[in-house]
Amino acid sequence: MPEPTAPLDAEFEAFRAAVLPCVAPAGPDAVRRTVRRRRRTVMAVAAATGLALVVGPVAAYAALDHKAAPTPAGTATPAPTATTGSPTPSAGPTSGSPSAAPTSEPPAPDGRIGRAQLLRTRLDLPPWPARAAYANCATRHVRVIAGQSIGRIELMDLLYADVDADGAQETVVTVGCRPGEAAYQQVVALDRDSDGNVVTLGQVARTETLDPAPNEIAWITAVADNGPGSLRVQVADLQPCCSTPEYWARKQWRTYGWTGHGFRQTAGPTGWGPDTRLTDLVVTAGPLAYGPPDTDGKRHGSLAITVTNKGPLDADYVVLDLSSESATADWGKPDGGAWSACGTLPKIIDHVPTCVLPKLAAGEQRSYTFPVTYQDPPPAGGLKVRVMAERFDSSARLWKDLNPADSDVVTPVRFD
Repeated sequence: MPEPTAPLDAEFEAFRAAVLPCVAPAGPDAVRRTVRRRRRTVMAVAAATGLALVVGPVAAYAALDHKAAPTPAGTATPAPTATTGSPTPSAGPTSGSPSAAPTSEPPAPDGRIGRAQLLRTRLDLPPWPARAAYANCATRHVRVIAGQSIGRIELMDLLYADVDADGAQETVVTVGCRPGEAAYQQVVALDRDSDGNVVTLGQVARTETLDPAPNEIAWITAVADNGPGSLRVQVADLQPCCSTPEYWARKQWRTYGWTGHGFRQTAGPTGWGPDTRLTDLVVTAGPLAYGPPDTDGKRHGSLAITVTNKGPLDADYVVLDLSSESATADWGKPDGGAWSACGTLPKIIDHVPTCVLPKLAAGEQRSYTFPVTYQDPPPAGGLKVRVMAERFDSSARLWKDLNPADSDVVTPVRFD
């Protein structure tokens, strides 16, 4: 037998009679009126919670009954806290709801690109120095290679570091473009975009020349991680090539930082200055004069040579190289005298010197007269002798001269 519902029906009928006159049609006016009511009185908040009847009709009805009609005798008045708001989530978003929670940045893409993938990927590189144009150093859709090849872009070095301080590592490559034995170089940072494509972040450093030049980078020898957003690059003022020894190069560590748009130098030297490892040798010579031939057909002569060390360093050994300017005629043969002062170097060097002189201190000067003989008939076009003074250290290493022009002279040969 169904339970009687008359009492409950009567209660709902009273509820509808009380609520319907208060319901405003939807629209901006209704919203503004609601906001004004909420600002005027806390009791308006209690009235607004009547909307929660969709979820909890009995609780909402109790709140409405508290406001719409006097409480019958003997009936407990509901506590105010029960009418200040519904605990159900459907009453509206709160500060803890997912839609209002702050969102975090998506993780940075993994910028580590393996060597094998780099050799398969077409890269867009930053510009090479202008003087590299004749070597056809490419920048667009470049395929790098593992070995050396003139006119190709080669992969010379590779490391991983967080160069843009985004929490993920990127790929840093040193690439070279080789017009001959030496190569133009640049250090380039690579990354991946959100789709996984390899992109170029920027150029960290590059060489400007293949020859020694003031304040220019000629050789990149190493790259190192310097912490998030920073790299250290070891650079040199010349690049060994052909017969140029590596120890001639001066090396510096320079620091480069990420600016948000590219890289700039943030620490370390910006130039080279004077090379404090060098000294200045000055040589004067000649002329070489031969007398008439003797009964054996030999001509005798002598060559006066003066060597000065203008400093600032001592020269452990001074090597004199004498050679003929003519490819077809010799300039003469040593014939005793001052040639006995010539010594030898303690180690083998890559050329045979004409004479090795002992230590010449900074500021010291010495003069020598070298007797020579000449057996062949004088050449028709004349003859000249080139005299060059070179400094070697105690390890038999050859060094450049501070002023090469005055350590290399040419003197004429005269035949009486």
